Amino acid sequence: MDKQSIRSVQLRLTWQITPKTKLSVYNDRLLKNRSSAMTAGFDPSTAGIIWNSPIYTTGSVKVSSAMSSHIFLESGVSTNYERYTDQSAWNLTQKLDKTLSSNTAAYQSVMTQLETTFLQNLPAIPLWYNGMWSMYNTKYWTNWPSSTGNQYTPSSWRNYFQMTSIDMLTHLKAVSGT
Repeated sequence: MDKQSIRSVQLRLTWQITPKTKLSVYNDRLLKNRSSAMTAGFDPSTAGIIWNSPIYTTGSVKVSSAMSSHIFLESGVSTNYERYTDQSAWNLTQKLDKTLSSNTAAYQSVMTQLETTFLQNLPAIPLWYNGMWSMYNTKYWTNWPSSTGNQYTPSSWRNYFQMTSIDMLTHLKAVSGT
């Protein structure tokens, strides 16, 4: 069992600048904990590591204004900020910066130390910001991707057509009688 918790501390402030204009500021600080963060297939009681998210915060600033009885203007910015902090990793990064890339042995030594630090302290290193999510309905079409069958990329956003999405579409089958 992977005992997890997420605690959220939120703050929203709104200032009515004028009768028609307001400024809103929002921040959400998430405190995450995973008691057995690991790769699938490992025993949580023996292979799990405790992982706490050091920094994970989202926020926004928005200005809203009634320009006239027919025009309402909203404008703003938002942020999603996450950070991993480890002083020894930072020291190694600075050491790597001063190591000549032509000095292969020294360069490889520092990189090995950095990789070891990351492997020991991070449960996962995301290569993408989002999973490959999709939703579908089998009323009219079947043969969708699944974990046990067709292994195609189910999403077409962000240029994923070249990553088997077109192949997925060619394997869909119309439900007979619809």
